[in-house]
Formats: sequence, C-alpha cells, structure tokens
Amino acid sequence: MSDSYVVNAMASYPENRNANNKVFGGFLMRNALEISWVGANLYCKNRPKLEHICDISFEKPVSVNSFIKMIAYVVYTEVNYMQMMTIADLIDSSTGDQLTSNIFYYTFSAPDKVPEILPRSYHETMWYIHGRRKFKYALGLE
Repeated sequence: MSDSYVVNAMASYPENRNANNKVFGGFLMRNALEISWVGANLYCKNRPKLEHICDISFEKPVSVNSFIKMIAYVVYTEVNYMQMMTIADLIDSSTGDQLTSNIFYYTFSAPDKVPEILPRSYHETMWYIHGRRKFKYALGLE
C-alpha cells in the first residue's frame, strides 16, 4: 500500500474563492478527483472509470493563497474495483507545518482484474478497513 500513491502540490488563487473568501470546495474536489484518477490509472495500468464518490469530509476551510498538498492512495481493491483515498493537507509556507483540511474517497473500476493491495503497518491497516467499509457501502453491499 505504501508504494501505491501519487502526490501533487498546488497553490490556490483568488479566482478559486467562494463567497466567504475561502477556497471553493469544487476546486478541491476536482483536483482530488484528478489525482485519484491518475493514481488509479497507474495502479491498474489501464483507464479506470469513476463508479462512485463515496465520501468527502471538509475538516478545515482553506484560505486563498494557501499551498495544498494532495496525496492519493489505493486503500482497498476487490476484483476489478479500487477504493482511492485522497488527503488534502495545507502547508504553512513560513513553518512548513501541515494540517489536513479534506479527505476524499472515490471508487473506480478497471477493465481487468487489479492486483490486491496489502497494508504493511497498523496505520495502513486502518486505512484498508476504512476503505473497505466505504467501498462496501458505495456498492450497497453493507
């Protein structure tokens, strides 16, 4: 699991703001979806199809002119499905501190069977279990 991720860093600009002078959630959702799609594509080595937007949590508002780091992980696989988790962290440019602002879950399908993902640590195991729950709920299996 620790080998199946993609990282992207970006800056937000005033044109990405909403009425509250914070970054518009749709901007974050689009970028998270794009990096998740790239991660799924690299993992299955084929063109994935978005099946379900499982869950999006907005934990902290993102200020305009913030630096945002997004990391997309494959957290669960089953047959030809992949559950992606994308974490958006805010980076403080003066201190380098990172703070999680959003977590996105997307379910993708691949044309062929995908390799099984296996967690290697306790932290990854928790992501795996959480990803499995999101996947089962998205497909109506639980």
